[in-house]
Amino acid sequence: MKKNGNFITRIPIFWIISIFILGALFNVFCATAQIAIDSVPEPVKEKSKWEVVSLSIMTGETPLTKGLTFTPAISKGKFTIVMDFNAELGEIMIFYSPTKKGWISFGPSAGFYKNSPWIGPILSLSLFKGHFKTLNWVGWSFGDPEKSTTEKDPAFLFSYHQFSVCGWNAEAYYVLQHYQYLLPEHIFWAKYNFNCFKHMSISPGLGYMFRAEKFLWSLGFSYNFK
Repeated sequence: MKKNGNFITRIPIFWIISIFILGALFNVFCATAQIAIDSVPEPVKEKSKWEVVSLSIMTGETPLTKGLTFTPAISKGKFTIVMDFNAELGEIMIFYSPTKKGWISFGPSAGFYKNSPWIGPILSLSLFKGHFKTLNWVGWSFGDPEKSTTEKDPAFLFSYHQFSVCGWNAEAYYVLQHYQYLLPEHIFWAKYNFNCFKHMSISPGLGYMFRAEKFLWSLGFSYNFK
């Protein structure tokens, strides 16, 4: 891919590698702090079969989805599978949590975006009793989604680094996002969860993309089976 002269061959790779290294070091620091705080183990009951955790429907546009999106989640023991489906994408994320408290989870992810297949690893941390969370994600595509093509050789598609602060049913987070050869995007987002019934919640959200100078919004409905 030779877009924008030498920009794609130099700048994205440098920044992507640098940000990923910094993100990894930051996550190691947070993980070390979490181990020190949560040194006392807690018993966890292992599930013997797959169970539906939640079902969600969201509309609007977020840093990761656009349009009406359906998101089911299932779990079994230390494994959780989350799926997203809308008009542009279909994806699956498999999380494995090796710890008893479940503060770290990671695994593979794959899907189709604008008819082009992609694959990549994903890592999630939930620290300080869930008040601070990170999501680190990177993917390579077999084709160009903007042209809806399929190719045999993988190419960088995206990197996504989210840092969240949570409390009192609210969440605020910052996102550093790369997509193909474009300049990195900085996104701020806030949302609030209204618990309507015992297992149902409504989550409005509002965000802003600084480089694109664009406001984002979303409205989600979730049913949690736990």
